Amino acid sequence: MSENKNITAQELSEVKYHDLLAKFTELGIPEVWKAGSKKIDLISKAVDKLKIKQSLESLGLDKDSVSKEVEKMAIKKAKADDKIILEQAKQVEKEDKQMVTKIKKANLSKEVLESNIKTIKANLAFGVPGHRDILNKKLEALLDLLSKI
Repeated sequence: MSENKNITAQELSEVKYHDLLAKFTELGIPEVWKAGSKKIDLISKAVDKLKIKQSLESLGLDKDSVSKEVEKMAIKKAKADDKIILEQAKQVEKEDKQMVTKIKKANLSKEVLESNIKTIKANLAFGVPGHRDILNKKLEALLDLLSKI
């Protein structure tokens, strides 16, 4: 492992995709390989595992202890990442519900709803691309309200 201590993302990116499993096995981290994953993702995971592994080896742990600790740390990191993604999804869902509630409370007439839908469709066709997600959500809520009238 001494010659592998300075493996960088740049060096791993030079390895062909189909040879990554062999390289990861050589480095002692074959568990990083997941078929179908993007090369960039595999390389970043490998670099992270190598850093953890090197720091644990520098503490004087044997190979079995190091591999067990690396797995524990990887699981903790994955759980933390999942929590962040879940919180972001909850926030988006909360914002969507607030928008729908706001539109429902407005008590819009059928003519006003149709006018707003027409305006939103025009903005979707010719408007700012960054606003499309919000406009699509508003359009969906308005169409739902219009169908209930």
